[in-house]
Amino acid sequence: MMLTAAVVVGAFVILFDPIFQGLALSLMAGEIASLLLSRMTVPVLYYLSERGRRELAERAEDFSESGDSTAQNHASPVEAEF
Repeated sequence: MMLTAAVVVGAFVILFDPIFQGLALSLMAGEIASLLLSRMTVPVLYYLSERGRRELAERAEDFSESGDSTAQNHASPVEAEF
């Protein structure tokens, strides 16, 4: 976050120069977008994927506890990791 703040402040200085205005805007937008992706999107996607893995493992466990003799044939490969 410190790097993003430094780049945004540094780009703000050249924002009023007509020649470097495009560069300043792209630097500021790129840094803010990368901050949002790295700090918000990636953890949310990781949480959703882990939640899906756990639900799949729980379903496989419930299926194997039901007493079905074919439960081992239908068990999820995720179950082997737990």
